Amino acid sequence: MTDSTPFVYERRVAFSDTDMAGIAHFTAFMRYAEEAEHAFLRSLDMGIMEKRGEEKLSWPRVNIHCDFHRPIHFDDVVQIEVAVKELKEKAVTYCFKVKLKGKLMASATSTAVYCKVTQGKLASVPIPPEFVERLRSALLIEDK
Repeated sequence: MTDSTPFVYERRVAFSDTDMAGIAHFTAFMRYAEEAEHAFLRSLDMGIMEKRGEEKLSWPRVNIHCDFHRPIHFDDVVQIEVAVKELKEKAVTYCFKVKLKGKLMASATSTAVYCKVTQGKLASVPIPPEFVERLRSALLIEDK
């Protein structure tokens, strides 16, 4: 995975993801991005929730933005490209591109903060060096 070869997750648009016109509802794109993010993290031997000793850690979203370029429909098979747009001490911003047969259908960004979870409360903590190294392998040099 490099700036020229992003992680790709494939997904078929389910009937339950569509509105009465058969077009994927805007909320479906957020689920697709989340599924792709989880698959991306698994490919790096990481997870969205984990335990380190007695600590529970997670990546809650603090920002998400999506631009819709073209509609997708029931039964379309889309590819969701995932790359790291920005990596900070405690946060990562992902770039998502939803494509259908090579055409850009939607583009999105999502920022997640690495947090310790204690009794249901979140506190941001630095991303471990080994995770930084893995995430850096997917860092975009430029947004294409």
